[in-house]
Amino acid sequence: MEVGLAIASFTYGGLLGFFVIGRSAREYSKISVVSGFVVSLLVMVAVVSLTDVAWPWFTIIGVTVMVGASSLLNLIVSAYSGLK
Repeated sequence: MEVGLAIASFTYGGLLGFFVIGRSAREYSKISVVSGFVVSLLVMVAVVSLTDVAWPWFTIIGVTVMVGASSLLNLIVSAYSGLK
């Protein structure tokens, strides 16, 4: 059961990040949200393979990375689109 929960929590952080961003009052570009999810999955691969973090932390790490990366990428995309 523990292995199943660990595998599920691997992607739950990113999915929860979609929900948090969707409930946010800010507008996010599609590319920043999808890119944030991909970054979240890549970070989770690194966390699982390189560290000994316990599986209950996977969701918290994933949602934090997802929201943070999406916010940063959204700032970059909006700044770039404002230059045109």
